[in-house]
Amino acid sequence: IYAGVEQMARKYGYHVVVAASNYQYDTEHQEVDRMVSQGCKAIVMYPIIRNRQQLKEDYLKKEYRDIAITLIDMAFEEQKRSQVIFDNYTAGYDMTMLLAKAKCSRIAFMDYNTPDCYYMHRSLIDRRQGYKNALGDMGLPCNSDDYLLIQRPAAQSITESVISAMPAIFEQWKNNAYFPVGLVCMDDSAAMTVIRIANECGIKVPEELKIVGFDNLKSAASFIPAFPTTEVNFARASAIAAEMAIKEATGKQNNTSVYMLQAPVTRVKALSLKAVKTR
Repeated sequence: IYAGVEQMARKYGYHVVVAASNYQYDTEHQEVDRMVSQGCKAIVMYPIIRNRQQLKEDYLKKEYRDIAITLIDMAFEEQKRSQVIFDNYTAGYDMTMLLAKAKCSRIAFMDYNTPDCYYMHRSLIDRRQGYKNALGDMGLPCNSDDYLLIQRPAAQSITESVISAMPAIFEQWKNNAYFPVGLVCMDDSAAMTVIRIANECGIKVPEELKIVGFDNLKSAASFIPAFPTTEVNFARASAIAAEMAIKEATGKQNNTSVYMLQAPVTRVKALSLKAVKTR
């Protein structure tokens, strides 16, 4: 993200001030306040994921209204700020269609949240809607049992939560004569973790279970077995966001706007290596 912001800052003759939220809402608020107090007139932000209450009372709605703040990826319309987002609805739809066309007759979707409150993860919300619509268009079942909501305690990382939850889920699947043969994971990191656990549980990937990820992580590029993912260009997204913020700050853009980038599916051939066994 920094590379794109720096590129536009140099183009327009601005200096870049960097801050980190450490994934904490209050810290993010404090850092924005610090930037404003230092004289920043334009801010590009990758916002932390809000829970429902935080989004309802979001400081971005009412504070710093004279400051051009552009949000990247994890943004909602009700925040009333310009945004650069990825088309995760289409990504979720296309991934589900890819699995369906690979003869996956039952497809599960992985999500996560915390036990104490519901977090509004924009990317996953959009992907799940695309997943559900793709199932409907293909005439496939959308079973509540196929919605894998991984509970993430505050003390655990997402990966740790996936490691804790998936063995029991796979054992349950193995005891079911008709369990999902396709799985839409949260992202590439989750996909790699799930593949390792599946193999440990005696479920072969991709012969018995086909898996897809998102976001094209570098660590997944050489992972075996390969799996489909999406191409996302955060450098381009941040450059566009920086230019939008600068134009707002200088009066060249008066209204908030939304710029949507595509997140096309890549490594499609990974699903065609072997056919899914019929159950």
